[in-house]
Amino acid sequence: MLSRLKKSYPWLKGKGEGIQLLARLNKAFDESASLDEACAKLCEWIPEYAHITGMSVYLYDAAHQHFALRFSTGQKDIFLRQIALTEDDLRQCGLSMSEFGMAAIPALSALQAAAHPLIRACAEQNVQAIASLPILAHARAYGLMVLISRFQHHLSEDDRELFGIAGQQLKCATEKRLLVEHFEQEVAAKVSLIQESEEKYHVLFEDASDAIVGLDLETQRVLEFNRQAQLLFGYEKEELLTMTASDFWQQKDEKRLVKQSLQLVKEQRTVKFLERQLLRKDGVLIWVEINTSIVEYRGKKVVLAIVRDVTRRKQVELEKEVIETVNTTLLSGHPVQEMYQNLSRALLKIMRFDRMDVLLPGKTLHCARMLVSVYKEQATVDMMEREFTLENLEIKQALLNGQPAIVNYAPKEWPLFLAGRAGKPLLSSLFFPLMFKETVIGVLHFGRQYHDNFSADCYDFLHRIAPQIAMTLDNMLLFHTVSEEKAVYKHLIENVHEIVFQADPKGTILFVNHRVYDILGYLPEEITGTSFFACVIPEDLEEAKAAFRLTLRHEQPLSGEFRIFHKNGSILTISIYTRPIFEEGRTVGMQAIIQDITPPAERFEKPREGLHEIIGRSPKMQEIYDLIVSVAKTDSTILIHGESGTGKELIAHAIHAYSHRHTHPFIVVNCAAYSEHLLESELFGHERGSFTGAHRRKLGRFELAKGGTIFLDEIGEISPHSQLLLLRVLQNKTFERVGGEKTLEADVRIVAATNKHLETEMRAGRFREDLFYRLNVILIDVPPLRQRKEDIPHLVEHFRRKYSKSTGKQVLKCAQNTMELLMRYDWFGNVRELENTIERAVVMASGTTLLPEDLPAKLRQGEIIIPENPSKTVVNASLHDHERELILKALHATKWNKYQAAKLLGITRSTLYSKINKYGLDKE
Repeated sequence: MLSRLKKSYPWLKGKGEGIQLLARLNKAFDESASLDEACAKLCEWIPEYAHITGMSVYLYDAAHQHFALRFSTGQKDIFLRQIALTEDDLRQCGLSMSEFGMAAIPALSALQAAAHPLIRACAEQNVQAIASLPILAHARAYGLMVLISRFQHHLSEDDRELFGIAGQQLKCATEKRLLVEHFEQEVAAKVSLIQESEEKYHVLFEDASDAIVGLDLETQRVLEFNRQAQLLFGYEKEELLTMTASDFWQQKDEKRLVKQSLQLVKEQRTVKFLERQLLRKDGVLIWVEINTSIVEYRGKKVVLAIVRDVTRRKQVELEKEVIETVNTTLLSGHPVQEMYQNLSRALLKIMRFDRMDVLLPGKTLHCARMLVSVYKEQATVDMMEREFTLENLEIKQALLNGQPAIVNYAPKEWPLFLAGRAGKPLLSSLFFPLMFKETVIGVLHFGRQYHDNFSADCYDFLHRIAPQIAMTLDNMLLFHTVSEEKAVYKHLIENVHEIVFQADPKGTILFVNHRVYDILGYLPEEITGTSFFACVIPEDLEEAKAAFRLTLRHEQPLSGEFRIFHKNGSILTISIYTRPIFEEGRTVGMQAIIQDITPPAERFEKPREGLHEIIGRSPKMQEIYDLIVSVAKTDSTILIHGESGTGKELIAHAIHAYSHRHTHPFIVVNCAAYSEHLLESELFGHERGSFTGAHRRKLGRFELAKGGTIFLDEIGEISPHSQLLLLRVLQNKTFERVGGEKTLEADVRIVAATNKHLETEMRAGRFREDLFYRLNVILIDVPPLRQRKEDIPHLVEHFRRKYSKSTGKQVLKCAQNTMELLMRYDWFGNVRELENTIERAVVMASGTTLLPEDLPAKLRQGEIIIPENPSKTVVNASLHDHERELILKALHATKWNKYQAAKLLGITRSTLYSKINKYGLDKE
């Protein structure tokens, strides 16, 4: 026989009922005065919206660590049999403590013997389903709602969703209600504390160790104060009640700040004022810290100020600050006026005075002199150096006996030696001796414009700092004496007829007298800080460095002769005497005396620094400058010969710039850049249609240069046909355009340049003889850079400035070892190669100085072509066996240049002169 299946119900009667339940759930907590009341309402309302026959609410009992039954409805007897549930009980019943869950209850006959008592009680009452909804608060279980039903149930989606929402609402509502209850408990506790504190208030207020003052925020009047405030400020109760906050401040500007301070307290409610000075009734200033806050007092806003006396602590800090100031002044080396002004400012923080003076012993026993006076109000310092007699003066006790003295003056009776710019007369003075090495070296004087004795604290403090001040004074006097001696020494140095300089072990000039301008053309400030070796010519550089090293190493004076550069580029022969400088037993530098011994016949007139855009001071360049200036005045044809990169175009441009044609064009033609036919068109122009592609008339370079100068570069590269055409221009001063019939006049100055030997080209038949002689009217032969190396430093400086500016880098100088590498290289690319090298070095430089690593590798690795030495056999000869012949050969090899011959032989020039006289050698 088939049995009929029983119907299974969801827990909620419907989704609409579930939503209504959620709304009433919030209402239950909002309208209830406590959690218990809210839970009771839930027990009353939930059966209206769910298929249940009973429900209960268990709340967590922390003391017994279980959930205790608080409310129940419906089948109450089931819950009364289980008035407490633990988490283990819930697990045995199949219920969850984290979310809404249910469990089906089997029939009593099918129930196991070990079933939980709650499940057994439900089975006995025909309950077929049980469910639980946890009540959570602050991440822990606060309670549990248990639902029972005599029907079979299942968890529908609506059940899960709505009971899940209900769980969240229960959590929020429970937490809110718990917070309210906790707050109410705290308020009640605080009210109780306040009531207790009111009883203790007067005891705490009156017995506080700090002064407490209440001020009216609007009127600044004192409203309330404790006993400590009376003791701190020295006023009676009746006096304090008549005072305002401004009455406790001394200075007028401080009184103005009181209103601003109270406004700040009003805005920020709580403000702390650190280290302020307030005025006691007896006129003594005290240091305090003030904590302020706004409080309600008798219906109005009051500033409550807690005032702590920190005078003793501040006194210690100020004394430490003054001692540090004295020590700092001792080491600073500041001017005397600034030193004593700083000292006066520091002392004013501890002592009250209107004037401070430093007095020194006079030149005789019973005299003294005023060194410096510092005035408080005028913030000025006077350096007087005024001497006066000690007769009948109280300062005599301090200066002669080393005893402090306090003096009070009657009006208009203060001593004349204290007259000055103090304004009001002084009415009291303190004279305090300054002892150094058991001797009075000075006296500190403090003057006041009122009668008042200096306190014992002032005496104690001055006793502590007087040794430091005395040491400062002694150092200052010693420095003054040394300065006077240095001034005398400097006067002597500046008035000798030789250059006197000092250098460090690296050769850097530290000091040089003004005679350097008369002999070398440099101002002292220009050459100070530079290397002495930068002035020595390259040929004598190693010898000069060797002499410098010997002076430092052997620690004894040496003398020698070198050639050095004048600022204008000329070369001078000098005699130099060097001696080492010692400090604490070690050599720290060198002192040298330089005398100019250049024979009058070997002196040069001041050469040009350069001409137009040409850079160079060498004798060969001076000859070229003179030639440029001379030939520029004429229209003669000029041929410039020189290697590539020597600056032939710059010379041509300079000739044009110094000529009467300088206001007209300067046209450059690179003859090697054009083919034969193109060169003819480029030089003379062409008519329209004269050849394929000639769509319009074109003016040639000779026409464009009309009235000016045409520069024909690389003239040795033109073809024979072009040579013929150019010859006609040189002969007749006329030409025709290509394809034209009209003869045009060539009103130009022709300057040609070549790096070839045209005479060799002429003999080989590659250059017309008649054209050569037409061009070679005036020949300017430009020497390669390797033949005028004395110009390299000036070129390097020019290019350094040029490319520092163009690259925006601050490269300020070239290192000495870098310059030595540049001087040793032979520069077969001439000035152009040097310029490219310096440009590269400036770009590569990482600092303000050009260093060897900034140069190309070939310069650093010493790839230098050394010309053959025609005197090699001379150097290898024996001076002992063939002295006369050797000297004679050396003189011939150097064209009787005695300096070079002496250097070649390895002897001094004076020795060479004696040998020439000894052997009767003659230039003939």
